[in-house]
Amino acid sequence: MTAGACKDYGNIYGRKGGRGGRPYFIVIKLICVTGFLGGLMTLLTLMLVGPSPASRQEWQARTDLISTAFRWIIIPGVTGAEIAGLILLASVWRILIRMRWLMVKAVLILVCMPSFHLLLSSRSENLHAMVSAGADLPAAAAIHAQMLAGSAAALAVGIIILILGRIKPRLGQDFGRTFARRTQCGNTDGEAAASEPQAPKTLV
Repeated sequence: MTAGACKDYGNIYGRKGGRGGRPYFIVIKLICVTGFLGGLMTLLTLMLVGPSPASRQEWQARTDLISTAFRWIIIPGVTGAEIAGLILLASVWRILIRMRWLMVKAVLILVCMPSFHLLLSSRSENLHAMVSAGADLPAAAAIHAQMLAGSAAALAVGIIILILGRIKPRLGQDFGRTFARRTQCGNTDGEAAASEPQAPKTLV
C-alpha cells in the first residue's frame, strides 16, 4: 500500500471541549470518602488496639482524640462526599434514578448517616461532660463502648455505600426491561438523536 492510497478524513461534526468539571468533582469525592472511611478505621483501631484509659487524664486525652477525629476528618469527609455526589448526579439523574443500587444507596445515606451522626455526637458530648465532671470511670467506659459499636456500624454502612457506588450491582434488576418501559414512555435516545440537527453528508 502506497502513501497516496491513504485518505485524510475530516471531522465534520467538530470536537467537544472536554468533560467540564466532572473529573475534578470525582477526585474531590474520592478524597472525601477516603477521609471519612479512613478516619473511622483509624479511630476504631486506636480505640480497640490502644491501651484502655485508666485515669481521668487518659480519659480526657481519649475524648479529645475522638472529638478531633469527628470534627476535622470524619464529618467533613462524609459531608464533602455527599455534596460532590449530588453535583455529579445532577447531570445524569434522569438515567440513574431508575437504578436499584442508587435507590438503596440513597436510602442508606438519608437514613443511616444522620442517625449515626446524632448517636455518636450525643455520646461524645456525654462522655466529654462525664470526664470533665470527674464521674466514675465505669460509666465513661460504658459510653465509650457504645461509641465503639456505633463507629463500627457507621464504617460497615459506609463500606456498603462504597460498594454500591463503585460496583453498581443489579440487585435483581433487569436493565433491558427497565429501559424498555422508559422507551414506551417516549423518552428514547433515538428520538433525542432525531431531534438534533444533522450535519450534511459531504465527502472530505
